[in-house]
Amino acid sequence: MKIVLCGDNHCNKRVLDDIVSVHPDADYYWHLGDSEFFDEEDLKPFISVKGNNDYGINLPFRREIEVGGHKFLLIHGTGMFPGDYSSLARTAKEKGCDVVLFGHTHRPYDEMTDGIRMINPGSCRHNRGYAYPTYVILDIDEKGKINATFIDIDNDR
Repeated sequence: MKIVLCGDNHCNKRVLDDIVSVHPDADYYWHLGDSEFFDEEDLKPFISVKGNNDYGINLPFRREIEVGGHKFLLIHGTGMFPGDYSSLARTAKEKGCDVVLFGHTHRPYDEMTDGIRMINPGSCRHNRGYAYPTYVILDIDEKGKINATFIDIDNDR
């Protein structure tokens, strides 16, 4: 199973279209907020959550999605402090999720916190402290193992 994961594109529709065109074979497209779009149609085919800069769009602040033997918590992450994700891990455990997918920090991240896998694809517009914008491909094999591959995006997007 292949999942395209991105977020924080901040008004840049072209980068989302480019990502989809590179991965037309994906099973799912998930966006972690701060598209700054005003219409959900502009996000298609992405399923998204609301970020702190998504004022004019009606999206949930979080989603729980079960696929590939995992329960994912999708959330933007507003109000988090980079490096301390324990509150997100607690929320995931309360919801029965084993993976948290979050944005907001504009920093690529893939680590375990209190037994919960925490993945941030970074920003597909502008990352902080990293040379290129990024997104992630999640591959889930038949045994349920998740492989996260971070993809750099050319700066001219």
